[in-house]
Amino acid sequence: MEAIKHQDPKRKKATARSKLIESGVWKDHSDQSVEIAPYELPMKVNDKVYNFQVSPWIFNQGSDEEDMYFVASYGSHNFKNNAPLVRLQSLCPHGHYFHSSHCDCDEQRDLAMEMIVNDSIGGFLVMAVGERHAGRGIGHSMIAGLYSYGFKTGRDVVTESFNDLGFHQDERDFSASMAVLQKMGVSNIRLMTNNPDKASQIDSSNSINIDEVVPLIGQVTPESLKERVLLARSGHNYDQHELDQAVQQVVDQQGHHPLERW
Repeated sequence: MEAIKHQDPKRKKATARSKLIESGVWKDHSDQSVEIAPYELPMKVNDKVYNFQVSPWIFNQGSDEEDMYFVASYGSHNFKNNAPLVRLQSLCPHGHYFHSSHCDCDEQRDLAMEMIVNDSIGGFLVMAVGERHAGRGIGHSMIAGLYSYGFKTGRDVVTESFNDLGFHQDERDFSASMAVLQKMGVSNIRLMTNNPDKASQIDSSNSINIDEVVPLIGQVTPESLKERVLLARSGHNYDQHELDQAVQQVVDQQGHHPLERW
């Protein structure tokens, strides 16, 4: 046992991979993707627990370009003939690790799962967890640096800080997410998003058909209001009347506009 403990990590992973292949759990595809056999996982949605099926997929496994997805599905076993709800979400270090209320990433994940379990067809939550997706595609270290930069300079972390540091507002590529859904037999979806650019990127890829775009709008809070106002200005679909009311409430109660504070 002690000898195994001190083996080279790469060697241990290679040995484990061979055993997973032998057991039928790990499947290498010709396009360099890896499919890990699905498993059942109980997940808490509001106050109830639902058994989702989790299907992990990996692209460029073992390389610097490794790109991994956890696909959680619930509902119909006949998604080929029905358009499931689909939420494409990228790992947010602040929202998903620390449940920060500065953004609504954590809330949108929970809201998507709630909508999926209550839908007559069901759907998929596709969580992209690799560096190519974290922090809207700029990675863990860069999004941490960007937030620190925004906090120090007063530049917002939705558009200004991205521009200052030479990034687009969203650096993500959703083509691999679409490839995963295709491999799972999905051709038509109801996309849950407030981001028209995400819908446009998927629509223009001609890989998956979007039958409907479903809004995913949670509760407005004073902490997340600044980001929502900025996202709405950049084209995201939020209820402008609701945002205006929330802004006025902050002005009345705190004496300043949300955009004037961190």
